[in-house]
Amino acid sequence: MSNKNNLVHARTCVYNVGYHIIFTTKYRKQVFKDKIESRLK
Repeated sequence: MSNKNNLVHARTCVYNVGYHIIFTTKYRKQVFKDKIESRLK
């Protein structure tokens, strides 16, 4: 949940951008290779 302190006020809108990334590895092919994997870490 977001609160008022996390809101960004722009000229015509108010927003709160958040990211939730989940990596599942069991029984999955390797998607992220060398350079991409190191950049994400």
